[in-house]
Amino acid sequence: MSLQFVGDDVVYFPDKDVIKITAIAGDGVIDCYVSRSALAAMGCKSSDQAADIIEKFEARRLDCETAAMVKFRRAMTRVLSLEITAADLDAIERSREAYFRSSRRLQRFAQRLGVLSHGPALPGSSKIGPVETPRSTEREGLSILPNYTEAGGPKRQTL
Repeated sequence: MSLQFVGDDVVYFPDKDVIKITAIAGDGVIDCYVSRSALAAMGCKSSDQAADIIEKFEARRLDCETAAMVKFRRAMTRVLSLEITAADLDAIERSREAYFRSSRRLQRFAQRLGVLSHGPALPGSSKIGPVETPRSTEREGLSILPNYTEAGGPKRQTL
């Protein structure tokens, strides 16, 4: 079972200095609280107005929802509420950076093989990595995946 966030409602509790968002898990309601440490990690100061805090939260809302989903899935007992902390947001950010680092490595590797350097690997794709590719599927000049020559190097074919 996973969390499903409903609506765009955000409640800020200034006395507790937390933001509350609500999710549904099956037939239960889960209250997710974004702690002061998480708000500070988003750039919120205790002297900020409530509207400013909510605006900064909205810019990172997806990260908070992702952190809540991860915490919910990893819970060993029934969960009625979750607290999102700065450490949770940091873990999400590290995970995202690792994904993009590996993605960039794969793009560079594909460019070295020649798959990305001369056009699309698949017809009709608009972008593959940083290389802009044509959107048409005309038979003239359409790039396809390279065939490898007997010498081991890639050989491009056009239809």
